Amino acid sequence: MSRFGSTATFAYTSSDTFSAATTFVLTADSMPSYPFETFSDTDRVIHTTKTGRKWAYQNYNLQSYEFNFANLKESMRGSLKAMFDANPLLTFNTNGALWGTFRPERESWKDQEVAFELYDLSFSIVESV
Repeated sequence: MSRFGSTATFAYTSSDTFSAATTFVLTADSMPSYPFETFSDTDRVIHTTKTGRKWAYQNYNLQSYEFNFANLKESMRGSLKAMFDANPLLTFNTNGALWGTFRPERESWKDQEVAFELYDLSFSIVESV
């Protein structure tokens, strides 16, 4: 079972006024490995007054998730790369509940061909503000 629900599918649709929509679905055999690697990016500023008091201001705290795929077909890799390069806003709904809105993290795409037309792939998404 994955965080995407009991059906283990993930659908992505991109469209704008200038091009046709692109849709693909990740089925159970092409889903990322679970559990996802998580990390957070925090911007915290600590200010010290002349009297020695310290104040901490937190501007943001963003959650990030890294997806790792194993033995992904070349066609699915191409679809994911097109999605990643478009830098879309991704909204995930899990079993009817909003899981979050994310954007692919720049320069996090890593892929390696492990066999003929099979790839190991990883990329990160970061929570959108």
